[in-house]
Amino acid sequence: MVHADPHSCVGTLESSWQAWSGLAALDTFPLHPLPARAVVVAPHPDDEVLDVGGLLALLSATGLLDENSWCLATWARDGHPDHEAAGRSAASATGHTGAQWLSSPVWAWHWAQPADPRVPWPPARRIPLPPAVAQAKRYAVDAFGSQLRPLSTHPGDQAILGPTALARRTREYEVILL
Repeated sequence: MVHADPHSCVGTLESSWQAWSGLAALDTFPLHPLPARAVVVAPHPDDEVLDVGGLLALLSATGLLDENSWCLATWARDGHPDHEAAGRSAASATGHTGAQWLSSPVWAWHWAQPADPRVPWPPARRIPLPPAVAQAKRYAVDAFGSQLRPLSTHPGDQAILGPTALARRTREYEVILL
C-alpha cells in the first residue's frame, strides 16, 4: 500500500529495480501488428507520458474503442485512488468492447519491492524503446515543470517527481501488465 503521502519519501530506488533479475527477464510485449486504434485513460495530465509515452510514440493510429483497439490505463491496484479508478474504468470498458486492456504501474514502482507478490509479475511485459523514442519521452516528461521543479520555497511546494521517481519513469523501456 502507498504511504499516506507518497511524495514525502523516496520509495524503492531505481538501482534496486535494475539489480532485480526478474525485471530484465520480463518477456517483450509484441507490438506487431499494431492496433487500429489506441485509447489512453489517464487519471492526471502527466500520467499518459510517464506511463506509456514511449508506446504512444510507437503507435501510428488512434480513434474510438473496439475489439481492434488497445486501451492503456494505470493499474487498478496501483495504490493511488485516482489511478485505481482509471484502471477499473478501463477494465470495465474493455470488458464491454472487447478491446485489449494494457495497464501500467505508476506508484507500484514506489511502494513495491523487486519480486513483490502484490504485483502480478508473470503477465508483465517490457516494451523496449528505441533511443529516439526514449529521448522523445524524456522531452515530453520535462514539459511537466510543475511536477519536476518546486513551485516555490514554501513547504508543500516541492517537486512531486524527484530524481528517484524520474529514474523509474524514464527508463529505456516501459512495463505493462496484461
